[in-house]
Amino acid sequence: MKKLIFIILALTFHLTTFGQIKKHGVSIFICNPNQYNSIYGQYSEYYETLTIDQNSYSTGIILNYKLTDTVSIHLRTGLNKINISQFRDDFNSGYYYTVDYKEEQNNYILAPGLTWNLNYRKFNFFGGFEIPFNILGKRTGDWYNTSYDSLTMNMTKWNRNVTTIPKGFSIGGGALFGFNYYPFKWVAIGTEYSPSLSFINISGDITHESTGSVSPFVVSEPIIKYKSHESFFFEQRLTFKISIWF
Repeated sequence: MKKLIFIILALTFHLTTFGQIKKHGVSIFICNPNQYNSIYGQYSEYYETLTIDQNSYSTGIILNYKLTDTVSIHLRTGLNKINISQFRDDFNSGYYYTVDYKEEQNNYILAPGLTWNLNYRKFNFFGGFEIPFNILGKRTGDWYNTSYDSLTMNMTKWNRNVTTIPKGFSIGGGALFGFNYYPFKWVAIGTEYSPSLSFINISGDITHESTGSVSPFVVSEPIIKYKSHESFFFEQRLTFKISIWF
């Protein structure tokens, strides 16, 4: 009977500790970028067929340190880069129209957290929380459209709108769930999902500048300033990663 109990305990220990011998983990990750303060929606309503080219991404590293067999420190840091562009042209009623739009912003991420782990064979399942802190760079949206006479291709009018959101920061809290698969004891591939709610603070006024022309006149409207209002942002992050453990 004692021998049977010993065998069961030994098998249980083997099944639950495969990937958990190492204490330090370094992961490279890529995930869907957040869309803080999107400017694009201000203009898209005027162009029903408008589509965007989304070249945004978020990447960085995750550091893990196992405090115990079941509790780990989880630190995520990296870059969230917003890069949206769109170009469209069309012939309509004797005119040739173009629309060119670009939106850019760089955000820097620091998100400490804790996770609780459940290990089974080559899998590690975890759940916990993180506190995402983001340094938000200046965000600009540049909208430029033109109109040409389709016969002579002479420009008849143009219009440009530039919206600028100043630098700021965000801080919040979120849940954290995921799993890792260990093909080897020192290598893991995995994914994690984190829904979070963050408070956003912007350092100054949002500005909107509009200029244009109806040939041969150039019209420049006064710069419009909007008071920045603190707000909350809900983010759902899905991350893919590869890790080295030592």
